Amino acid sequence: DVPVKSYTIKFNQSAPGAVSTEVTDVLTAADFAAKESQYTEFSGVQITSSAVYAGKTATSYDAIQMRSSGSDCGIVTTASGGNVRKITITWNSNTSSSRQFDIYGSNEPFESAKDMYNTSLERIGTLNFGETDFEVTGDYQYIGFRSRSGAMYLDKIEIVWEE
Repeated sequence: DVPVKSYTIKFNQSAPGAVSTEVTDVLTAADFAAKESQYTEFSGVQITSSAVYAGKTATSYDAIQMRSSGSDCGIVTTASGGNVRKITITWNSNTSSSRQFDIYGSNEPFESAKDMYNTSLERIGTLNFGETDFEVTGDYQYIGFRSRSGAMYLDKIEIVWEE
């Protein structure tokens, strides 16, 4: 699959003349090291923005598979793509309806997905099964995702960065 590029130019009314650009990264199972249900660590993944992704995932049903057991699974950014503005996920139909997708924000780079299991890290949002969009309020330059409990399957994760 070819990475999808999406650019939007916004004019900031609070600062006349200021221009910002939005760039969207679209993450799919093909972007990560795991090629089957074996959880595999990865790093250095860059899609469209300047963000760099790392973590530990598996692949099932041609989807990104994440779980919470082991306290080391999920996806984080180790380099920023700007300020994250929106997260959109596409649930795979094989996901249990009880699953929750947790979103973590930081202004410091993540070292690994294990960072999201540190109780001092700020969970900025949750999408329950069936919910797809999360608008980020505040400025976070780094983002992380994990399952609250149990295995979940996502066809894609879209992250909108404001550069």
